[in-house]
Amino acid sequence: RLVQVERSNLLNNHLSPGLSILILSAVSCSVAGTLWSLVQAAALATWGTACDEAEVTFPVPGVAMARPSANLVHLHGPQCPYCCSLFPHRHQSSWLLYQHNEVSDTTKSSKESSEAGKGFLYLLTATDTVVCSVSASADVLAMLKAETKLSGIPEGNNMAFKCRGKPLFVFHRTQKETDQEVVLEVCQLRDPQHDLDCVKKPKWVILTGVCPCLGCVLIANSGDFHGYYCPCRRSHYDVSGRIRKGPSPPNLEVPSYEFTNDDMVVG
Repeated sequence: RLVQVERSNLLNNHLSPGLSILILSAVSCSVAGTLWSLVQAAALATWGTACDEAEVTFPVPGVAMARPSANLVHLHGPQCPYCCSLFPHRHQSSWLLYQHNEVSDTTKSSKESSEAGKGFLYLLTATDTVVCSVSASADVLAMLKAETKLSGIPEGNNMAFKCRGKPLFVFHRTQKETDQEVVLEVCQLRDPQHDLDCVKKPKWVILTGVCPCLGCVLIANSGDFHGYYCPCRRSHYDVSGRIRKGPSPPNLEVPSYEFTNDDMVVG
């Protein structure tokens, strides 16, 4: 009689299947052993009309349960069809499509895919560390560039600026000095380099004011060729920064620069 009343309530009142299982589990201790098979059949018949993909697990007869709602229903599908009918506006989650093959199978142990997950986390940590260490801050980037007003340098004069921790020489040549350096034969030089290869504009010479041999700071408008002089090794450079006398083998370094209107930007 208890089974008939419970089944009629489920069919007529359309109770939730989860609620019906809780009711059956609560009265399971009072049902005789011979009637327990009928209770299981009634519940399975009721659930068959509401949720075909569900697998119902009943507690052992005669044993009281501390948590009646535990291990009662286990769904094989991603979502209960009965819940879909009650909540049609909720769509099925598609997060399973983004899972890797190693973790998509729920029947396998997570130990098999743990190594791959750890390796991915290690890779992310290493990448973040490298990017943070390599990327320069704003103050460092500002030191790498120097902007100079060329209009403030008179013709025939040399001005020194600081760029990247080194002195930067900007020389405004006269037309006579430019013609003198252009006609010089390259074969006479220790480090052959034409004057047009040292400058971007004939009247402006931009050089690093450090001797390439020992790193000493040069003296501008000095030496036997009225260019640059190294007091450490007594090397003489011409106006274009080419070595003309002394033990220093290479010419002066020409930094990377560009002209913007009347200004010059180094860096």
